[in-house]
Amino acid sequence: MKNHEIQNEIKEISAGLIQETLANDVNEASYFSIMADETMDITAIEQLSFSCRYISIHEDHSVVREDFLGFIPIYHPTGESIAKTILQQCEKLGLDMNKCVGQGYYEASSMTSHEKCVQARIRRDYPKVLLVCQHKV
Repeated sequence: MKNHEIQNEIKEISAGLIQETLANDVNEASYFSIMADETMDITAIEQLSFSCRYISIHEDHSVVREDFLGFIPIYHPTGESIAKTILQQCEKLGLDMNKCVGQGYYEASSMTSHEKCVQARIRRDYPKVLLVCQHKV
């Protein structure tokens, strides 16, 4: 194995451990929201930036957290396909979707505008997951 291959493997393992720790933190919260933003990487592959927002409760204080959980490649940019991809990522991370109460997408009409969009598809399976409109600042 070459040096750069070893470095890449260490990066992948480290990223997986961090992602697992953050997903566990999300699951410890009573409730959470999922957030996604469409973007393109340098090779022009469409992807979602995927995050969760939740309240982390400590003994003497609470903190609103927003944790980045990774980029997800999008191979079919339809509402149905993107929703399926998001739900698969939640399942892969072990997120308890019964605790999910919100979803937000940055300036993406394909995610929010009609019954075939991402938010409607997710609400079909999880009716209490409300849409929270967001915008980039």
